[in-house]
Formats: sequence, structure tokens, C-alpha cells
Amino acid sequence: METDEQPLYDPTPPKRQARVSCFKCVAVSVIVFVLAFVAFVAFLVAKTFWTDFDAARRPHVGLLHNASHSTLPVVPLVGRDTHFDVAVTVWLKPDELEIASRRQARLALAAAAEATDGPVASEGSSEGDGKEGKGGARELTDLDWEDVDSQETALFSGVVFRNLTLRSKHVYEIVDFTLPTSRFCGLNLSHTDLYASFVVLPSSPSLIDHATNFSEWIPADKTRLKGRPHPELFELRDQISESFRAIQPLVAFKALPEDPDAEEKPKAEESKTSEDDDVDDDGEAERIRWEKEAEEKRKKFNFPPGYNFRAKDKYQQPLVITRSQLRIIDDVSEYELKAYNKKHMELKSTGCDQWAPNKQSKRSRDSCVGFRKPMGAKTSGWEAVGPFGTRVTLSAPQEDGSTKQQRAYAPYIYPSGHAHSILDLVPLPVNRSGISKDSERNLLPLESYENCILRDSIDISWRVSFAGRTPSKAYIGDSLMGVTDPLVIAHNASDFARINQQDTHEILHGLAGHKHYPDSHPRVRLVLDAFALVIQLVLYFLDLHYWLTRSSTIGIAVAANLLYTLSTISFDVVGATYALIKAKNGFGEYFFAGLSMIIAWLPRLAALQVLLRVEVKWGKGWVPSVRVGKASHWERASVKTDRSTPVHVFAAVFAIVFVVYALFEPTMIHVIKSLLPLPGPDDISKEERFNYWMTVLFNAASFTFVFAQALMNHKSRTFAGRHRSATTLEFVRRIVIFARIWRVVVGRWDASPGWTVDAAFETAAAGMLWWQSVRLPLPVDGGSEE
Repeated sequence: METDEQPLYDPTPPKRQARVSCFKCVAVSVIVFVLAFVAFVAFLVAKTFWTDFDAARRPHVGLLHNASHSTLPVVPLVGRDTHFDVAVTVWLKPDELEIASRRQARLALAAAAEATDGPVASEGSSEGDGKEGKGGARELTDLDWEDVDSQETALFSGVVFRNLTLRSKHVYEIVDFTLPTSRFCGLNLSHTDLYASFVVLPSSPSLIDHATNFSEWIPADKTRLKGRPHPELFELRDQISESFRAIQPLVAFKALPEDPDAEEKPKAEESKTSEDDDVDDDGEAERIRWEKEAEEKRKKFNFPPGYNFRAKDKYQQPLVITRSQLRIIDDVSEYELKAYNKKHMELKSTGCDQWAPNKQSKRSRDSCVGFRKPMGAKTSGWEAVGPFGTRVTLSAPQEDGSTKQQRAYAPYIYPSGHAHSILDLVPLPVNRSGISKDSERNLLPLESYENCILRDSIDISWRVSFAGRTPSKAYIGDSLMGVTDPLVIAHNASDFARINQQDTHEILHGLAGHKHYPDSHPRVRLVLDAFALVIQLVLYFLDLHYWLTRSSTIGIAVAANLLYTLSTISFDVVGATYALIKAKNGFGEYFFAGLSMIIAWLPRLAALQVLLRVEVKWGKGWVPSVRVGKASHWERASVKTDRSTPVHVFAAVFAIVFVVYALFEPTMIHVIKSLLPLPGPDDISKEERFNYWMTVLFNAASFTFVFAQALMNHKSRTFAGRHRSATTLEFVRRIVIFARIWRVVVGRWDASPGWTVDAAFETAAAGMLWWQSVRLPLPVDGGSEE
């Protein structure tokens, strides 16, 4: 007779009821609060950025042409289908000795001519006041002739870019020229001692062929830096092209440390002066002596009274900029004629600081450099000048064969002010530490340049690129590219620091759409980095979900997980504490640092609760009850399986990994060669040295944890410890990191870190766990595992 007898035990263990603990409630509340706060801040930032962005990309939207009006619009001189060339000229100003030599030679010729034929009309009064000459022409004053004596020399001139359009981009050329160095041993140093001019030359057929006149925003009585040589030979179309030329200074200055004795000498002179009863305490005698010497030197070289030099400090090292990017705004909007004329005349009457007399030059004739500044610059940028800089009058042909007068505007072209970085600055072979103290008094040195000039000339290879950009892209690009400062690196920085600074600059420029080299792909690197970062963020939430929904420790290497969890928390606490103590920050910094660490620990804290079987429940009151749950039969069986491997095996793994990282530094041993040089002593801070030994301990605990969990999965023939999807994503993240160093993927990368033994170990470990997650089933009591 058959009876329904129950077995002595159920081979399928009952699933433990999920615990609603205090920790889970707090964790979920913190996550929701943080996400809401981040979303609110992101909304405010996005709103502010969009407001500025919309105003910058369409600053002249109110002046656009209305198709319903009968008047002809103001059209672009260079349209989307118009091809043009770009002429480039590199100019160098003469040194002070050359200027004085020219002046003496000219005065000698003038004196000889005066002795033969009488007074020369070209010589003005010594006071520098312009007088009316014959026929109403203004006589040239001393200051006028000073400009003649200071005429620049063209080191290079020619058409560099050909057959371009407004949408051309990533066009590269190299300009080679030889630069004399004597100019940079003088006192009158400025950023425009060496500069380049860019002139757009529209190709025929184009609207410029029908030009009859033009008007530019810079008044005719303002002097400008030169465009192309021999302006006396220019036709009308050449004059129009010259009117909207762009200027790029090619000199930067880097402050060098002063002589250690520099501070002692003034102190000694001061003490000596204080002891002399015949010298007034306020230094009046010293000032008189300087003024007397200044007057003698000015008379010797026939410079007019009041002549000033813009002297750079004698410890400023001049550097040549060897990388530039020329940009043209891809804008073909049509404007209302009346509104355009009003804007053009307003700009013409207020340009070059005419509205602010206190900003005008003190010389008899004001100068206006006319720099084309980046997007958003209020003085002469796209918002202020834009398409209103040059107005061209056209005799436009009509369909019936007649002509009709129409207006056109010149394109806006400007060089990016942030296209170069630290490796694009070439120091000139001059020693300015021996320049006389006269530089502090703006006086011309009388001594020879022999001690300053280390080489007579230097060969320069100047990389120039061209890109057409819409107003929106140009605004974003200039905003991003202005973040980095190429001179932030110390003059004696290591090659490691300099190359990393250059790479950061290249990444930001890549985000803005500019590539340093035709075969480099910085945007691909950015995409891969962003993809890896997103994966890491997803892994955080997957791990948090895994441990919050886990109800048992079946299949888990409990001891190794505890070691890894405590190591993670200890590593973060010690490292953050050391950094905060060194930084000596306030309460706010400590608070946010602690909050960030707690948020980062949430997955590990949830794991700690499961591993220790801690249950926190709320009773009727406000005090929660905390108790440690008992292990089930299957959990005890899992622990027994885990302990079947002797403890000394795991201890040996920990010790081996610790010794390997401590003695051989796998992070510095490369499987695929790195292009970066070894870091110098100044590249590793004390905090990084301290963190290295913490990292050694953490890596030992991490590899021990991975080994123990993989061994547990193998012995139990199940996969536990993480979601399968998380294991897969981790392996994908490692592959993405490995793909970042493939030249076939990212192109040329001069700062490629290579692939280290440490990275190879981590990739192999991730691959092993991924293989187990694919091949092995989940444990019977896996909670909410996938």
C-alpha cells in the first residue's frame, strides 16, 4: 500500500525571505537624494550654458534680412561655393641697434640734402607736432619717421592654403623660415616682435570681381600691423582682402627664476645709500641720475623726448609659437541694408578705443592692432565685429544685362589664441639674464649683444592648420580650448610633465574639433574614455543592486570578500585623510569628501551586511533592533567548501602579489611599449608615494579576492559574487581600455601610456570571471541574481 510520506529533508533549500533592513532604506534614500541633487545642478548649469550659447551663436539675429522687403540684402562676399586661397606672411621687427642705425643713416642723408638744397620738408619739429605742408599734406614728424625706421622685415611670404571653402577643415601646412635672434636681446620686447598675417584671396569668379569700393571698421588714421609686402602695388580687390586680414603674434614669454643674488644686490645698495648723509633718503638723487643718463642716450641716438619702450622683464624668456590654427566663420546669412549700415558706422566710430580717450595711445597717431579675437570676445570678436568689419560695394549684374549697386560683407577670419601648447613653444637661443638694469628704466642698452646672443639664427618649422567653423562650433571650441594654459608648466619641468600637458591640450582641442596631426583621432579616445566611464558607473549600480537583493552567502568566498571590502574602505579613508591633512581644507571640503566616500562605499557596505548576516529592523519605537542571523545549512555547506582550501594558500597568494608589486612595480613594466618617458622626481608627489604603498596592499588584497572567488566558483560549480551582466561589462571595459592604445583605432598618440603587466593581469582576471559566468550556473539560492 502506497502512502504519501514526506522525505526526511527537502533537497531544494527553501528560499530565505528577503530582509527589509534599515541599511537598505538609508542606501536607497541617499541614492535618490544624490541623484535628485545632481539632476538639479545639471539643470541649472545646462540652462546657464544654453542661454550664453544661444546668445553667442546668434548675436546678430535681429539684423537678418526679411524676404518680404524690397531692398536688396547685404550678402556674404565669400559664399559656400566660393573658393579662396590664404596668403601668409611672417614679419620680424628690427632690433634697437638696427633702428638706431637706420635713423642715423637717414639723418645723415637729410643733413647732406639740407646742406645742398636747403631744408627738407620731411623733417618735423622735435616736439613731435604735425604741421601742414604744401598742398595741405601733413608734414612727417619724428614719430612718423620712427615708424619708418622700425619697418618690419618679411621672413616668409606666400600663398600657403589653396582652393579652400568655408567648410574646409583639417587642412595642414608647414611653413619653414629662419629667424634671426638679435631682436630678442633688446629691451623693447613685445608679443608682436614676431607675428604672422593671414589674408584671404577669393578666387575668380566671385563677388569681389564686381567690387567698386569698400569701407573698413578701422579708421584710416590708425596704424595696423602689416599684411602682405608691397602694398603700393595692390589693386582694389587686394586692398579689400587686406582690410579684413588676421594677425597672429608668434612670441610668448616665460618667466624664469631670478639670479639668487638678485635680491641681495638691491639690499646692499639700499644700505649703502642710507649710510651716505649726502644722499636724500627718498632716492631723489638716484632718480635724477637715471633721468640724466636717459637723456644722454636719447640724444646720442636722436630719439625724441618722451619716447618709451614696452620693455619686458629681463628674466622673461622669449619663446616662438610653432603651431597655429586659422579659423573662418562659416556664416552666409543675409542682413538688412539699413540695419547693417548703422551697425557698420557705429563700429567704425567707436572702434580702436575711440570712445575711451584714456585707453588711447599717448603718441601723436594712435595705433590699432586690429586683432581678430576668438568667439565671444567683447572688444573685437564675432559678437562685436563679426560680419560688420568690412563693407564692400558691388556693381551686381542683373538678368537683363544691367548692373545694380549692392552691398556685401567680408568673412570673419581669426587665429585661435590657444592652438599651441607647451611642446609647441621653442625657446630662443638668447641669454637675457645679462641684460642691463636699464630695462627697468625703459632705456636703450649701449652694450654689445654678444653676451646675449647664443646663436645668430634658428630654423623654425611652423605648423599651420585651417578650419571653417559655424558660429556655434566656434563658440564651443574657443570655450574649451581656453581652459589649458601652455605656460602653466615650470621652465625646468620634466619631459613626462610636458608631454602630459601637451596631451591634455590635444584632448580638449579634439573635443573642439581640432586635430594636431592629420592621422590622430583624439575624439575616438574621448569616446572610448567616456564609454569606459559609463560602464564603470553602470557597474556601481549593478553591484549595489546585487548585494542589496542578495539573501544568502551561498557560493561566496566570505573571508576573501571581507578582506577586499575592508581593504577598499581602509584605502579610501587613509588616502583621503592624508590628502585633506596636507591640503588643510575647511569644513566644507571635509564634508563633501566624506559624503563622496560613503556613496562610493555603498556596494561594499551592502556586501558587508550580507557577509556578516547583519539584520537591522525597525520596531515600534525609533530605536532599530540589530541582530546577527544564523547561517543556514546550505550556507554552512558553502563555507565548508570555501575552507577546503588551506588558509596558507591564500596567504601565499597575498604575499607573492605584495612582493611582486613592491619590488618589481608591474605598473611600470610594459607589455606594449609606452611612448611616455619615465616620470622625474618632481612628477611624483609625497602623497602619490604614500598612496603607492597603500596601492600595493590593496592590489594584493584585490588579487587574493579574485583568486579565492574564482576558486570557489570552480569548486562549487556555480557562479556567484556578482551579476553576470556586471562581469561581462567589466571584461568589455578592460577591452576598451586596451583598445585605447591601438594605433589603428586612435591613430597617432604621442603620449600613449602603453599596456603594463598590471593591466594585463587585470584583463586576464576579468576574462576568467567572465568565462565562468558564461559556463557555470547560478547557485540555487541566488537571491535575485540573473
